[in-house]
Amino acid sequence: MKKLIVLCIFLLIGCASYDLQQAMRPNNRFLAKKLPNMEAIFETGKSLDTGVASIQSNSEFSTLFRREVENNLIETDGPIKGKLVLDPVYFEVDQNNAWLFTLYPLLFIPPSLGVPLYSNTSKWELELNVIDKSGKRIARYSSEAMDTEYYAAYWGYDNSYTAAAFEGYKKALNSVIEQLQNDIPVLSAKLK
Repeated sequence: MKKLIVLCIFLLIGCASYDLQQAMRPNNRFLAKKLPNMEAIFETGKSLDTGVASIQSNSEFSTLFRREVENNLIETDGPIKGKLVLDPVYFEVDQNNAWLFTLYPLLFIPPSLGVPLYSNTSKWELELNVIDKSGKRIARYSSEAMDTEYYAAYWGYDNSYTAAAFEGYKKALNSVIEQLQNDIPVLSAKLK
């Protein structure tokens, strides 16, 4: 029995580690036209609706957003014509431990075969506001996304919470960026 437990622990140590540094690198989006130079702001708080000063965040989420804007969405030369403000409206990660019930009745065999021990599901809602240089909002985009990642031998992540949170965020961010891309010609004309 002790050997079986040691085997299970050894196999679970073999879980992949989610590479957050690699995940913070945006994919190249080849756009025919980009927005003029704009400031990318990742904030918490609804400064546009309440008049209360927002808090700008500096995290892995803000880093991916800033890199995405600078690499793919704007022309980085010339005067700044406005702001792209990303606000995480909602974020939650739920852990499902029901998988643990497979451990005991079958003497740890399912986890050694790759059955997860637990999973994490993230839920995101993002809102992207396009603000001109006078401070007027000219467009708003929003998106909701979910992602589930597993802690499992062979194929799961040993840091499934981080993986679920960041992959859910990337899905929501990708959705608002795709919405913005469709409006680039109209927005560029308003950002003179």
